[in-house]
Amino acid sequence: MENDRLVSIGCGAVIVNTKIDNLLEIKRSMKFIFLFLMLNVFSMTMLAQNGYSIKGSVTDTSQHIKLTSASVSVLHSEDSTIVKFTLTKADGSFSIANLPAGAFMLLISYHDYADHSEQFNLGPGNAVKDFGEINMMLKSRLLQEIAINGTPAVRMKGDTTEYNAGSYKTQPNDRVEDLLRQLPGVQVDEKGNITARGKQVSRVLLEGEEFFGDDPSLVTKNIRADMVNKVQLFDKRSDQAALTGVDDGAKERTINITLKEDKKRGYFGRSDGGLAAGYYQGQVMFNAFRSKQKFSAYGTIGNTNRTGLGSLESNKYGITPLRQGDMLESFNGTYTGEGLPSTKTGGLHYDKRWGGDKQYLNMNYKIGTINVTGTKNTRIQNNLPGGAIYTGMAQENDNTNFRHKLDATYQAALSPSSTLKLGVSGALANSRTGIGSTTRSVKDNQALLNTQARNLANDADQAAVSLNALWNRKFQKAGRTMSFAFSQAYNELQARGYLYSLNSFYGSSGAAPDSTQTIDQYKLADATSLVTNGNLTWSEPFSRNLALVLNYGLNMNSNTSDSRSFNPSAPGRYDLADTVYSNNFKRNLLSNQAGAVFSYHKGKTVFNFGSRVSRISDKQTDLRSGRVYDRWYWNWNPQVVYQNRSFLLGYEGSARQPTIDQLQPLKVNTDPLNILLGNPGLKPSYTSSFVYEHQLILGSGAFVVFLSSAYSFINNAITTSIATDAAGKSVLRYVNLEDKKPTSLSVAMEMGKELTDPEMRIGFGLNMDGDNYYNLTNKVLNKTGLWNYAGTISVMKTAVKKYGFRLSVYPGYVVNQSSVQNGAANNGWSVRADGSLNLYLPGKMQVDATANYRFQERTQAFNQDFSRLLLTTTFTRKFFKSEDLSLNLTVNDLLNQNKGIARSTGSGPQSAGNIFSQTEYNTIKRYFMLSVVWDFNRMGGPPSNAK
Repeated sequence: MENDRLVSIGCGAVIVNTKIDNLLEIKRSMKFIFLFLMLNVFSMTMLAQNGYSIKGSVTDTSQHIKLTSASVSVLHSEDSTIVKFTLTKADGSFSIANLPAGAFMLLISYHDYADHSEQFNLGPGNAVKDFGEINMMLKSRLLQEIAINGTPAVRMKGDTTEYNAGSYKTQPNDRVEDLLRQLPGVQVDEKGNITARGKQVSRVLLEGEEFFGDDPSLVTKNIRADMVNKVQLFDKRSDQAALTGVDDGAKERTINITLKEDKKRGYFGRSDGGLAAGYYQGQVMFNAFRSKQKFSAYGTIGNTNRTGLGSLESNKYGITPLRQGDMLESFNGTYTGEGLPSTKTGGLHYDKRWGGDKQYLNMNYKIGTINVTGTKNTRIQNNLPGGAIYTGMAQENDNTNFRHKLDATYQAALSPSSTLKLGVSGALANSRTGIGSTTRSVKDNQALLNTQARNLANDADQAAVSLNALWNRKFQKAGRTMSFAFSQAYNELQARGYLYSLNSFYGSSGAAPDSTQTIDQYKLADATSLVTNGNLTWSEPFSRNLALVLNYGLNMNSNTSDSRSFNPSAPGRYDLADTVYSNNFKRNLLSNQAGAVFSYHKGKTVFNFGSRVSRISDKQTDLRSGRVYDRWYWNWNPQVVYQNRSFLLGYEGSARQPTIDQLQPLKVNTDPLNILLGNPGLKPSYTSSFVYEHQLILGSGAFVVFLSSAYSFINNAITTSIATDAAGKSVLRYVNLEDKKPTSLSVAMEMGKELTDPEMRIGFGLNMDGDNYYNLTNKVLNKTGLWNYAGTISVMKTAVKKYGFRLSVYPGYVVNQSSVQNGAANNGWSVRADGSLNLYLPGKMQVDATANYRFQERTQAFNQDFSRLLLTTTFTRKFFKSEDLSLNLTVNDLLNQNKGIARSTGSGPQSAGNIFSQTEYNTIKRYFMLSVVWDFNRMGGPPSNAK
C-alpha cells in the first residue's frame, strides 16, 4: 500500500509540472487535478480499511479427521452481526479476505459438535490472523469432559474416598452393582459380594441412611446407576466414635450412595418373570422417592438363585446363633451353591425427615423363606504323625428356614446442641433340618477303621428383640462433648429333634467290627441370651488441636443352655431321661471398662493414642451338678493411630475371651466319631495388630494406587488339640499355646488407571497373605504354614448403547505345608477369571454374556485338576421408544459345566491344619429360560436411557 501511495503521488507531480508557462491551461487543469488527488486519497484509505484477512483449519483430533463444510462466520463483537462467512474446504481449511479493521468474533459450527467461538482484532500490525488448527469437540465428549474435569473422578475428603459417578460410563438400566465394578479398588464377585481396598463391604447406605437395614444387595441390585451422584467409601465407626473422632474398635467398611438432585423425586422399579423346564423366577421392586421421604417394596420368588434381592442370612435379620456344642445342627438359611434352592422373600421400607430435618424415622420389614434339598459326597484326608486316615461321606439333606423382622429408628434434634437416637427391632425364625449320611474311614493300607449311618431331624424356633438409645450433647466450649449409649438384646431358642446313629468300629484287620454303638434319642434344647451395654463418653479439649476422650462402659451378658436327651422305652416313645448326655449351664459375664485416649487433630493430620482397661468377671454354673466355675480377667486394649488424609498407620491390642463352647465341659454324642470337650481352664488370648494403608490419587482420579499391609501375632492363643485313636475316633479339646505365637501377614497393592481412551480402564494388583498357626495332633505340635500369592489384571471398556466389555483375571499360587508330614505339601496354582460382554444390535436387539472360570491344580491331597467354565448368555428384544419392556431368552450354564466342588485346606488358627477335604455336591445346571422384564423409571421427569 505504501508503494501504491508513492506511485499515485508521483503521477500527480508529473501532471502538475507539465507546461508551467501556460497559466490558462493550469487554471483549467486545477479542478481536474484536485478531483484526481481526492479520489486517490479516498481509494488508498478504503484499501487500507479492507485489506485484512483470516485463515485456519478445522479438525477433530480425537477422531483424527478433517471437518468439511463446517460453517465459519466473522461477527462484530459489539452486536454479533455477521460481517462475512464461508465453509471449510475438503481438507478442513478456510480463509476470509477483505475484512475491515476492528474487533470481531470467530464462530465455527458443525453438526453434533460443540460450537467454537474466539475473539480477535484486526488492524495495523495485525493484517492477517492465522488461527492455525482449531480442534472441535463432539457434544457428547464435551459433556464427559465437563464431568471429569469439573469434578475429579476420585478424591479424598478426610478419611473418605469419593468417586464421581459421572466420570464412569454405564449402560441403560444398569444398577449400582454395575457402577461399582468400574471403581478403582472395588471388586464385585458373581454373587454380588463387594470387596473394597482388600476388605469385605458389609454395609451399603443410601443418602447416608440404612435402606432395608444392612442388606447391601437391596441397594446395589435395586438403585439405578444413572441416579447416582457420588459413591463414598469409608470405615463406618460407631455413633459415639463419630462424635468424638476416636475409634472404639467398632468399624465396618461401608459404601454410601448419594443421589443426583433431580433423582430424589419420582418413582422407579423393575418387574420380571421367567419360566424354564423345572425352573422359575420372578421379582418386583417398586420405589417412590420424594425429597424428604422414601418408600420401597420388593418381592421375589424362584428356584434359580438369580433373583438377587433380599439376603436370607441370619445376621441380616438380627438373629444371633445360640447353638451350643451339644445341640443338633440347625439350618441357618444361607445358600452357598450347594443343592437346589427354592426361595421367597419380601420387604417394605419407609423413611422420612420433617421439622426442618430435625426429626427422622426409618422403618423396615423383611420376610423370607428358603428350602434347600441336596446331595453331596465328601472325601477327607487327616494327616497324622504315623500316617493318614481317609474318610468318605455321602449325605442327603432337606432344610428349610423361615424368618421375618421388623425394625425402626427414630432420630431427633432435641436442641441445637443435643440429639437423641432410638432404635428397636424384633425377629422370629423357624428352622427345620433333615440330614441323612453314611461315613466310611480307612487307613493308609485301605484297612477299614469305622463306618457310620446317621439320621438327624431338628425343628428350632428362635425369637430376638433389641433396643438401643444414644444421646449426644455438645457444649458451648468447642470440642467439649458428652454422649451416653445404651443397648439391650434378648434372644431365645427352642429346638426339638431326633438323632439316630449306628457306628461300627473295626479291628486291625478291618474284616469284622470289634464293637458297635447305636444312638437313638430325642433331644430338647432351650437357650437364652440377654446382653446389656451402657457406655458414657466425655471429650475435653485442652487446646484447639488437642483433646482428651474419657469413657466408662458396663457390659452384662447372661446366657443359659439347657440340653436334655431321652432314650426310647418302646419304639417311638422317648421318655427315659439320659442324664449322661444332658447338660444345663448358666453363664454370667460382667465387664467394667474405663478408657482414656488423647486426640490430636490439626489440618489433615489426626493422631490418637491411649488405652482401655477392662475387668471381666466370668461365672459359669453347672445347674445339674451345682459346680461353679468362677474366673476373672484384666484386659488391656491400647491403640495408636496416625492418619494424614489417605495415609494411615496404626496399632491395636485386643483380648479375646474363650467362648462357652470352648469352656463348657459338655458330654456330647451328636457325632460319636468327633467328640468335642470343653476346657474350663482356658485363658483369654491377646492379639497385637499393626496396619498400614496409603492411597494415591493422581490426575484428577485417572490414576489410583492403593497400598496396604497388616501384621498380627497372638499371645496365649486358643487352639485345638485333637486325639485320634486307632479306630479313627477323634476327640477335640481347646488349649492355650504356651510358647508359640501364631502370626498373620498380608501385603497388597492395587492400581486403577483410565487410558487415553476415556471409555477404557485397566486395573492391576498384587497381594500376598499368609498365616503360621499351630495345633496339637495326637499330642504332637503341628505347625501349618498357609501362604497365598495372587495377582489381579482387569480391563473394561464401555460405549453407551454400543457395547460393554469387562474381564478380570486372578492368578494365584498357594503354599500349604504341615510339620506333621513335611513331605505332604499341598502347593498348587489356581486361576479365577470373570468377564462380561454386552452388544447393542440394530432393531432394539441386545446380546449379553457373562463368564466365570475356575482352575485349581492337583496337589498331594487332591489328586486331580479342577477346572470349570460357566457361561450364561441372554438374548434381548426391547420394545417401545423408551425400551423399558424387553423379552429375554437366557441360557444358564451354556456349556453345562457347573460342577459343584469345594475344597478345604483346614486353614485358620483354630482349625486342624493337617485335615483336607473335598466336597462334590449337586447344584443348578443348564436351563433355557424365557422371561419378560419391565424397567420403569419416572425420576425427575422423562426416563433417561443413558448417563
